[in-house]
Amino acid sequence: MKTIIHSLVFVIVIFYMLLSQCSFSDKIKDFKENFFPPDIQFEEKIFDFGVISQGDKVAYIYRFKNVGRKILKIERIRSTCDCTAINLTSMEIEPGNTGEIKAIFDSEEYTGRITKSIHVHSNDPDEPVVTLKITGIVKEDVVVNPKKLNFGEIYEGKGAFRKLKVLPEAIEKLEIKKLEISSEYLGLKRSEYSEGNREGIEITVTLSPKTPQGRFFEILKIHTNSKGKPMIEVAVYGAVVGRIKVSPKKISFKVEKGDSVAFRFVLNKGRRKRLKINKAKDELGYFEVRLRALKLGVDKKTIPDNIKAEI
Repeated sequence: MKTIIHSLVFVIVIFYMLLSQCSFSDKIKDFKENFFPPDIQFEEKIFDFGVISQGDKVAYIYRFKNVGRKILKIERIRSTCDCTAINLTSMEIEPGNTGEIKAIFDSEEYTGRITKSIHVHSNDPDEPVVTLKITGIVKEDVVVNPKKLNFGEIYEGKGAFRKLKVLPEAIEKLEIKKLEISSEYLGLKRSEYSEGNREGIEITVTLSPKTPQGRFFEILKIHTNSKGKPMIEVAVYGAVVGRIKVSPKKISFKVEKGDSVAFRFVLNKGRRKRLKINKAKDELGYFEVRLRALKLGVDKKTIPDNIKAEI
């Protein structure tokens, strides 16, 4: 299309030059420089690699030609992810010559249908940026469900356990070579598991009752016989909380001199059989502190099962 437009412009300019009786050769030279700029044209802009296993690498060569009359300059090439390595044969392509861009896609961190883009920037005035695409389906050798293990909130001293399943997907037989986790408070146990005609492994992760309060985050490493991805990492996380909860944990406010402000904290004793509040005190001495149970007929300093206190 661009060539047709340029040809029409060429005819119009020649007609104008003949009428103006100017130097024909000089005008032709100026016209070529101004009306036949570099023109990049690709044979294919989309590469579909079909179905591959996770961890495989696929390569493709995008071929292009400079069909313009000036030198084509490739200014830069940008990929939408670090998963694609790019090699270019030459940064400058003479008129009529061809070039190649080799792209290598690494599927290690991807599963399912994927589409990645490569943006080619050049001095072609009509198409300064050309977008190339790589697309296809990445199939997992091994499927882990769930992919993250969330314990949620666990009361201190209680302990808990969570389970995950590991099944073969693109390999005939699954082998678990080793399980690793760094925390001394998390234990691992595995047992055989089947789903349909697939034989897999069920992993039980146990949280020790001795786990201290606070949030925890660990990585469970599952070593398998998958060639594409021999080690699978699963995040294991949650929080161990005390038997007493204070809500909110902090309050911010702004007052003018002479004004007063009132707010409250709620204490929830959780599963404790009985909670006794010994003292509620403002150490700065700016506030008057009052304590009451959020249930009528209950002693203000002793809070029985499933009762909250308000300060």
